[in-house]
Amino acid sequence: MRKKVTIEDISRLTGLSRGTISRALNNRPDISDATRQKVLAACRRLHYVPSFAARSLATGRQLAVLVLVPAGELAALSPLISTLSRHAAEQQYVTLLSILPPGRKEISDRAIEIPTERADAVIVAGPLPTGAAKPLRKRIGSLPCVRCDESVELPGDVVTPDYAEAGRLAIRALPRQARRVTCLIRPGIVQQRFADAARRAAGERRLTVRILQAPHAPAELSAALGQADAILCGDDELAALVEGWLLGLGRDVGGEVCVIGLGNTPLCDTLPVPLTSIDPGWPELATRAFDTARARIEHTRRDAPSQTRIAPQLVARASCPIAQ
Repeated sequence: MRKKVTIEDISRLTGLSRGTISRALNNRPDISDATRQKVLAACRRLHYVPSFAARSLATGRQLAVLVLVPAGELAALSPLISTLSRHAAEQQYVTLLSILPPGRKEISDRAIEIPTERADAVIVAGPLPTGAAKPLRKRIGSLPCVRCDESVELPGDVVTPDYAEAGRLAIRALPRQARRVTCLIRPGIVQQRFADAARRAAGERRLTVRILQAPHAPAELSAALGQADAILCGDDELAALVEGWLLGLGRDVGGEVCVIGLGNTPLCDTLPVPLTSIDPGWPELATRAFDTARARIEHTRRDAPSQTRIAPQLVARASCPIAQ
């Protein structure tokens, strides 16, 4: 059986004392970043896995963040969740994933069963179900909270994609011959912000943009999509439905009509015509959200709640080849 690596082994490899190594692993502020990185490099080299139980006892914390994901949004938010979990693990924290129930007009406190007693902070990954804000406030209490969606009505820091810039990017990606643009979105602040920004940017190019909200009257939707030179969608799932509908009509997606989604989810590469999409900046968003939560947990930040918007990027594929 392979011998378990201990702090003594890390000490021999680095030449640092056990106390210094312990402080570095516990992220104490009296340790320089260079020393901390030296210790972490030695841990990786020796495959050292620190004991979460021991660290929890030493720090008086759970060393865990609770990530709240709305029901139905798990697939769309999977890039954010996976990156956040990986980054947290690198910082010696665990992530607890909790799926929120579908929204209703009234959600009782009992319907929001989240393990806040096992976490040091809460990260809200997406928009909340209707009626969830009030019971969530009670459950979260004084725990630090970071919101990745501006529409979430909870106190705390906000780290969110810049959806307005995403709308401008989508318009700038369109070929010059595109004159009639339809923007199809779902209800909600985020997608409305994307659509409004796209319409303003389109005005600068003298393009006509029609905003439709799904679900919509089938006849009006068919007419709008059928006449469009370009279709912008508030998420990749909507874009996939639009692409299938266009292909069913025999329209040349990526040729006579461009389709652009939002999210850059794994779905984009699986469609018959790979989907051009706006990446909200998932890696940076996940890193910033966790680092903000950790700073609040460890009291290295005591300032007022902040708001950070992450710059999106266009990922060009065949559904809008002119963007490449």
